[in-house]
Amino acid sequence: MREKSPGYRLVKSLSALFRQMMPSTQPRQGKRLDTRWCQFGMLAAEYFAPLEYGMAYPSSSRDAWGRMDMSIALFVFGKSAYESASDAELTRYRLFDDEEEPTPASTLSNWHTKGLERLAELFLNTEQYLSHHLAQPSIVLEPSLASLSEEPAEKLPHHPGGSGLRRLTAPYLRYARPALIVLVLLAVVWLGIKSWRIYQGVRAVREDLAQVQSLAVGQLSLDMVEKVGPLLAKSRRDVAGLRAEAGAFLWIGKGFGWLPVYGGDLASAGEILKMAEGLTAAADQAFQAVSPLLQTLQGGDSHLDMPGITKLLVEAQPELIKAKTSLDEAVAARSRINDQRLSPKVNGLIVDKLDPYLGLFHDGLAAAVAFPRLAGASHYGPQTYLLLLQNEDELRATGGFITSAGTFVIKDGDILNFVIEDAYAFDDPTKLYPSAPWQLKQYMELPTVLLRDSNWSPDFPTSAALAEYLYALTRFHGADGVIAIDQYAVRSLLTVLGPVQVEAVAYPVTAENVVTYMRQAKGQAETLGEDRKSFMNELGGAILERIKISKDIDWISLLKVLQADLNAHHLLLQFDDPGMAAILAERGWDGALRPGVGDFLMVVDANVGFNKVNAVVEANLSYEVDLSNPAAPTGLLTVTHTNNAAKGVPCVQFDMDYQGLYDKLINRCYWDYLRVYKPLGTQLVEATPHAVPGAWMVSGQAVPARVDELDEQIDGIQGFGTLLVVPGGESLETSFRFLLPSQVIGTSKDSRTLVYRLRVQKQPGTLPQALAIRIHLPTGAKLLESTPMLKMEAGDLLFSADMQGDVEIQIRYQIP
Repeated sequence: MREKSPGYRLVKSLSALFRQMMPSTQPRQGKRLDTRWCQFGMLAAEYFAPLEYGMAYPSSSRDAWGRMDMSIALFVFGKSAYESASDAELTRYRLFDDEEEPTPASTLSNWHTKGLERLAELFLNTEQYLSHHLAQPSIVLEPSLASLSEEPAEKLPHHPGGSGLRRLTAPYLRYARPALIVLVLLAVVWLGIKSWRIYQGVRAVREDLAQVQSLAVGQLSLDMVEKVGPLLAKSRRDVAGLRAEAGAFLWIGKGFGWLPVYGGDLASAGEILKMAEGLTAAADQAFQAVSPLLQTLQGGDSHLDMPGITKLLVEAQPELIKAKTSLDEAVAARSRINDQRLSPKVNGLIVDKLDPYLGLFHDGLAAAVAFPRLAGASHYGPQTYLLLLQNEDELRATGGFITSAGTFVIKDGDILNFVIEDAYAFDDPTKLYPSAPWQLKQYMELPTVLLRDSNWSPDFPTSAALAEYLYALTRFHGADGVIAIDQYAVRSLLTVLGPVQVEAVAYPVTAENVVTYMRQAKGQAETLGEDRKSFMNELGGAILERIKISKDIDWISLLKVLQADLNAHHLLLQFDDPGMAAILAERGWDGALRPGVGDFLMVVDANVGFNKVNAVVEANLSYEVDLSNPAAPTGLLTVTHTNNAAKGVPCVQFDMDYQGLYDKLINRCYWDYLRVYKPLGTQLVEATPHAVPGAWMVSGQAVPARVDELDEQIDGIQGFGTLLVVPGGESLETSFRFLLPSQVIGTSKDSRTLVYRLRVQKQPGTLPQALAIRIHLPTGAKLLESTPMLKMEAGDLLFSADMQGDVEIQIRYQIP
């Protein structure tokens, strides 16, 4: 090899040294545990088999994993012997003969690192041996000698061996510097290859993400299901491969966090990759788990009912739990990423594009894991649910007066024992009922709270617990959850299920006529003295039968409708299952009052007039916030009620002549106990309440214009209430000016940058209400950002919308 260049000779010498790494015994049984062969095979596939035998260099660690068996065999037998070796001979050195799934990227990276460490140790041991055996100083072991390589031999340190040493030393030192240069060049080449692989990996992951996003915005179809599976598997492999390639450099990035713009990206690179790896693994595992269900849902002629869905999800539990574990790891990694330090591009990718899907994926996966228990799968036993039917025509805090209630039992996804009864059927004068809220006592002369009035609290978990207790007083059993729906939720169901045939009804009941049907049926039943709500049992039974026997239900559309009703609070859920309860709380679907961080507003109307006038009442909200003084922000709320009933109808709170005549119960004055909920610490500065004449009250006692400070034991909430009456054909404005707690304005590290957050919670049972918000900033303040985008007018920020659900606003601004 003397005619070859020093660099070539060095590389070949290193390859010869690598051969000494090969274990002297065959791989042990349980081959993947024989880490010595794994480390040798990894380096052979990555570097030395391409060098010695002309194989292509692998494109990634996963690619190298696929070539390890062949690379080991080439070094064991040699190229010519390898080509003629029998399968039995080759099998003795195969590490992954029966493996279908690639080894995890972290394990491959570990083999690679440990293999390099062993090779380096072997190199140093050999260098030390040669230095001692030849009595020559080693420039590797003693780097300081490098500067002496050009000096005369006489100036070199004296070693035993005299002139012979000098003769040997001179040529050795002559090649020391070229050898070092070659090593540096090899390192540069290696870094270049690694950088290229990392670049290719990042590019592949970006392309995968773009494809996933394009599929996500489209309509769910069987064709999409067939495409997304392989794409998720590829994304998982690409992310794992990228992390394996970049793993050796991630720790370096933390030291460059000080760099402008991209320093945060480098410092967070490890956590970003951990998040991506966990997320893609979870997506792939979850898809594999539910793909039978998705294919069945999109299968056209295939009939899938609730028992079928339950069975499929029970079978998918092992993979779903694995997916949840992977997703939890991704969420944990996400929590360790500081958004504020990321570059704008990476921040937008994670915060705007990834985070919304991350939350939905987490909740969907948790729901899939909890579903078998909720559906009464055999392992958990039958589940019983209390159903509350609320009539928003007589609006109450959680959606409406409870006209009917009942239970159903679900076992293995099959609904059994579905019974709905008139709310009055639960009254039992022999039972000891709780005392009614003081407003019901004073304004309606109701001494105790019965099931139909159990939803006075706007906090649905509180009302649900009371309803379950009152139900159990006469039915002697509890429930595993409480479900409350209003008339609009029933209408939404029929938009997907289609018409149903109700017993003794001459026409099909549809989404277009169901509300009219229910109003007529209530009035007719009351007039005839029949069970006033027996029609709800018949309607509910018809809907249930439609779900059971129909083979053309669009389950995806049904899920979308249910989600919309949950967001609008026409459907409220409370489940005893902790996992599902956490999901409902996170999404705001449990109807609980949660003020959160910052300002909070919830306006709650409660009809206390023994009528159904809310069918023609409109309510509009206007809220003006003044942030001029950060230490003492204020808020002005104006609530406008418009009663579209006929003008001139006498305001008689309780009239027996009207009972049973539903249309006349709608055409009445509006007795409303209006409540406003604000953050704890809010003070009422002034208000415009309205006096109510004694002639308008069932008690005959006049009610003065006053605002009550409420103590309803809701965490973080301060309530205010007032009684008002709106005659037919009139409107009434009620205003409240509040001194808000200074904590509604948050500060950042920069004391000049402030954050104001507002959460407006929609009352259940209400149609979209007009909401107008005006936020006045301090003089000279500069708006940095707002979510959603707000309109600027004369220095004020404006927001207006019809409330389809809860509204959240956040602004960040800088003061002079």
